[in-house]
Amino acid sequence: MVWLAAAVFGTVLAERFSKRQKALEELLSFFHLIKLEVTHYLLPFSEAIAKISDNSSIHSLSFISECAQKLQSGEDFPSAWEKSLEQKPPCIGKDELKLLFSFGRTACSCDINGVEEILVYYGERFSSALSEAVCAKNKYARLCMFSGVFAGGIIFIILI
Repeated sequence: MVWLAAAVFGTVLAERFSKRQKALEELLSFFHLIKLEVTHYLLPFSEAIAKISDNSSIHSLSFISECAQKLQSGEDFPSAWEKSLEQKPPCIGKDELKLLFSFGRTACSCDINGVEEILVYYGERFSSALSEAVCAKNKYARLCMFSGVFAGGIIFIILI
């Protein structure tokens, strides 16, 4: 029983690395989509967010749908974005959450060229976070799983 619990714990830790990678991939996809909508189709943020919130490539980022609903009810983008992020999105770290809050405060504060630069900047930041997450997953995910199984085995042997 103890062996199984330790093995499950190790597997759960390994799964968190995969979920974080997936969340960051979806965030990066979001920034590419929003950049396309705002800079090429010249949509206002509220319309772009509403359009993107239906996209299947970012379905696990529920805070974007919440933000779209708040925008449709007449709230301005910075406050809708911040309120939708109040309940921390799953598998997103503290640093990424700070970046998302910062994005919400700065995204609508300049002209189209400034917005494009902001979107490129945040896209690059999340791209580097994704690279780090992939490295961490490759480095530690398998280790966590095997460590859990090994630790459970050792505990089982000690208890016998």
